[in-house]
This record gives sequence, structure tokens and C-alpha cells, in this order.
Amino acid sequence: MAASPRGIDCLVLRLSDGRTTTIPVSAVAADRDDFARDVRDHARRGEGLRPL
Repeated sequence: MAASPRGIDCLVLRLSDGRTTTIPVSAVAADRDDFARDVRDHARRGEGLRPL
């Protein structure tokens, strides 16, 4: 999920216990969409899921 609190682009991760953590995209040297896609793909690999 993406968010922009106070105008700062962030990636919001929902944790397994229901909490969330927010990563400001400016903290990494990456495009917002590329960063979100990379994190999503990494999480899916960790779950053993593969795209159809």
C-alpha cells in the first residue's frame, strides 16, 4: 500500500500481527513504484508464491 503523509511518499507494510510499518521512499534511492514492486515480489518469494 502507498501513502503520502505530510506529502512524503511512503510504502506501508501490513505486518502479520495487524500492525503496520511505514518506509519513506526517500530513504532509498529508488523510484516509488519500482520500490513497491520489488518489496511485493520479495515478500511473495518469501511466502513461496509465484506469479501465474
